[in-house]
Amino acid sequence: MTITNISLAHLRVLTAVADRGSFSAAAEEIGITQSGVSQSIKQLEAVLGARLLVRGRDGVTTTDLGSAALADARAALQAIERLRQRCSAAKGLQSGHLRIGSISSVAARLLPGPLAEFRRLYPGISVELIEGTDGEVGEWVENKVVDLGLSGETTPGLHATVIARDDFALVVGAKHSLAKRRGVRLSEVGHQPFLMSTSGCEPAIRRLFRKARIDPPIAFRVRDPAALANMVGQGLGVTIMPRLAIPAGIRSVVCLPIEPREKRRIVALTQKSRHDMPAIDLLLAMFVAPRR
Repeated sequence: MTITNISLAHLRVLTAVADRGSFSAAAEEIGITQSGVSQSIKQLEAVLGARLLVRGRDGVTTTDLGSAALADARAALQAIERLRQRCSAAKGLQSGHLRIGSISSVAARLLPGPLAEFRRLYPGISVELIEGTDGEVGEWVENKVVDLGLSGETTPGLHATVIARDDFALVVGAKHSLAKRRGVRLSEVGHQPFLMSTSGCEPAIRRLFRKARIDPPIAFRVRDPAALANMVGQGLGVTIMPRLAIPAGIRSVVCLPIEPREKRRIVALTQKSRHDMPAIDLLLAMFVAPRR
């Protein structure tokens, strides 16, 4: 066998196994049998003359060479997908596949409208969405796991397009002494127990603390937004959350504007070196264009 025997199918199987962490999960995602996945990996390793994957108790991991091969496989698949989209666009057609990574607040509150409009106008373009923290989304774009990332943080080396802005709010219990205020300065709560969100906003929140020159005591670190809001409602402390991330319908908390007003930017992250994928541009247009 020669290097020319490597097919796109081999590369897709490799990335699926690496992403899902098992042969069975990869087989389910791709729609082939587990033995087919195993055979594809064996063929690829035979062509390359090296072991790429290792099975262990915690699932399948890549060898050092496998990690390098995986990065090349992602780049090759992305290049082929870009070529397919460009050729479709040149013929007046819109087809392809778009992988999106997003923080949960944007996926839940900001993305559904534009995505629904996108799917209505371009039904030939399939979309895959995975959720993660700001840091995870940036890493996914860097490593070509996704084509487009939606995040509240920029990432060095990636191109960032601002698609929205979101206010930060101070969240306090409904019975808190500040609950009836129209706004509050962070310096007024600097001594109170603070519940830190670990879902991705922590770097931005700590920047707000530095700006206000306060260092509140961190009582709890909580990832789930609903759990965070409910803990505030139980009087365990106060927190800061972007308004898009604040769960609706929790009556035990009050959201107060921070004075002076503090915002975060929601950005679309893409590779700086890439040639534009038509599908990415079409989706980003949905965030600014009026509904048709």
